[in-house]
Amino acid sequence: MGNYSGFLDVLHWSPKEYAQLAQDLVAIGQQYDACVNAAAEALNQMGASGVWTGYLYNSLVNRFNEKRQVLDDDAYELTTVIPAAISKQAEAQASASNAPVTPVSLAEHATILTASETADDGSGAVFIDPTAVEALMNAFIENLNKANENATNYHELFESTISKGWNVSDDIKQMESKISEIADRVHEFNESFKVEMEECAKDSINTMAAAQEASASQAQNLS
Repeated sequence: MGNYSGFLDVLHWSPKEYAQLAQDLVAIGQQYDACVNAAAEALNQMGASGVWTGYLYNSLVNRFNEKRQVLDDDAYELTTVIPAAISKQAEAQASASNAPVTPVSLAEHATILTASETADDGSGAVFIDPTAVEALMNAFIENLNKANENATNYHELFESTISKGWNVSDDIKQMESKISEIADRVHEFNESFKVEMEECAKDSINTMAAAQEASASQAQNLS
């Protein structure tokens, strides 16, 4: 990434510098996108690998998928919408001064994965491997923590450069609040979903134990 510290006293950024900023923001946005997708994959892997199945896991998947579109929209803002707006302004300023700049290179936005439910016969049967599930839960939480760190880094770079540039349009400066909201949103979602996962896992363990106990009791009665 570019070193911008030497220009903060001037607050007048050249089109070339703005174009570089846009490219650096793309890179951070891609990291955010990758971390959210890695979290989604960890959740999906719980069911796909068979270490957690049944209606309780499926209810957790549904709650994640309800939030998935918001997470995807946020990733698109960071990887595409915001950098493209900055790059467009840089190109306009460069054209006015007859010093063209290279437009930002936007990588394809990786759509956030939709987690899949497991088979459910309606009997209320569940299965959970607590050790394997805990490892995947930790991966989920860690990746969303990293996503929050990336969104925070994105905000800090934007705030210390774009927001302070006097030759930046107000509509672009106003994007700072949106970036801050994205960082807060992924953090709050991670905290709330962590609690939901832990409670759902505990309920699954208790439900499976109760079913095993009932089955053992029934077998004993039949013997």
